[in-house]
Amino acid sequence: MKRYKFIDVLRIVSFAIIIIYHFFKDLVLRGLIDMPDPDTWMTFGSLHLVMIAVGLFFLISGAGLVMYIERQETKFGNDQKKLWTEYYKSRFFKILVPFYITYVVYLIYKLCTSQTPLFTGIPAYRIIFTLLGVDEYLNMTGFATFSLGIGEWFLGALIIMYVLFPLIYKALKKWPTISILVAIAYYVVMVTFYNSSIAWHQNVLIKIFDFIAGMYLGMNMKRMSRNWYPALFVVAAFLIKNPSYANTLMIIGIFCIGLLIETGVSKEPTAASIKSTKILTLISAMTFYVYLVHHAVIYAFDEKLQGRIILGKKQTVLLFMVDCIVMVVIAFIIKYLSERISNAAKRNN
Repeated sequence: MKRYKFIDVLRIVSFAIIIIYHFFKDLVLRGLIDMPDPDTWMTFGSLHLVMIAVGLFFLISGAGLVMYIERQETKFGNDQKKLWTEYYKSRFFKILVPFYITYVVYLIYKLCTSQTPLFTGIPAYRIIFTLLGVDEYLNMTGFATFSLGIGEWFLGALIIMYVLFPLIYKALKKWPTISILVAIAYYVVMVTFYNSSIAWHQNVLIKIFDFIAGMYLGMNMKRMSRNWYPALFVVAAFLIKNPSYANTLMIIGIFCIGLLIETGVSKEPTAASIKSTKILTLISAMTFYVYLVHHAVIYAFDEKLQGRIILGKKQTVLLFMVDCIVMVVIAFIIKYLSERISNAAKRNN
């Protein structure tokens, strides 16, 4: 099955936006830099760059999983039990094992450096939510867990979507038109009558629509590559005042534009294009591992600097470069360990 380079590009760009946002947001909150809050210069009307970036991650995840399952269906044929067993095993080793490694390493760091006790008064049974990878998502709702903030709310939301994926996939395969219309109706009702202490852009009940939209697009890549009208969603996004609708339309439009561009410029692969594709694939694959550690790295450096200095432009650039290098090094180590564990588990089976 064709690998779409534009998906890797969108994932990398979205990830870079999130890293830049969190880097400057923490500096501003700690008073380490004299500049406006990034929420002001990353917001354009109803659109927010970070919300777009996160929405793209969910949409891309949905599209990518569909293409992954379609490849697996070719491999396993009608053996549905084996297909979905393999799906859940692959998600466990790709998502939860790296999370566990990151959690243990960061927990050791916090125990060695924290001046106050960790997790005071939290019932022991709630460790189950860390084992499930949803601790920070629940923590965000006010339900205290043993969270260290790894993966933020995003990881928990993504895991919930991954658990529900087989059910949604089967519905979209069997009743594509009805299923996507039901999903749209559900989304409109949720947005129209939304009333929750959780921000809409962090609520899995809202953001799952981005994931479902990505699944639908992933199932219709060939057809969508010949249609230009979804690209107009980008224009519509600037005209709509409701931020949920605006950001959702924007990410769908961006995805469709990326698909149109890649389809329009596709040529016979050359040695240079094959090499560039491999590089894109490697960087894209690393984004999740870097995402797991980026907050911990940013906080670790900023905590040391807080109250001691106001950063100038050159110092800010230097700190950003150091942060990124450390993130990448730790991410490669986590990726290596995760793959070793995964390979060992496969050999034992």
